[in-house]
Amino acid sequence: MGGCSVLMLLSLLTAVGAVLFCVFLGAAGLFFIATVVSVVFAVRTPKRRERGKKLGPLLAIPLVLYAVSIPVLIYFAVKWIPLVLAG
Repeated sequence: MGGCSVLMLLSLLTAVGAVLFCVFLGAAGLFFIATVVSVVFAVRTPKRRERGKKLGPLLAIPLVLYAVSIPVLIYFAVKWIPLVLAG
C-alpha cells in the first residue's frame, strides 16, 4: 500500500471512531438526562398530588429517553468495550 492510501484509511477509521464515540456519548447523556428527570418526577410527585395534578403524558419523556439510550448502551457494552479492553 502506498502512503496516500494509508493516510486515507487512517482518516476514515478515525472518522468512524469519532462518530461511534459521539453516538456513545449521546446515549450516555440521554440516559443521564432520563435518570435526572425520573428523580425529579419522583421527588415532586407528592406535591403534585396535593395540588390534584397528575404526571400523565409527562411520564413519556423519561420512558422515550430510556428506550433510545439503553439499547445503544447495551450494544456498546457487548460489542465495543471488550474490544477496547483487549486491545
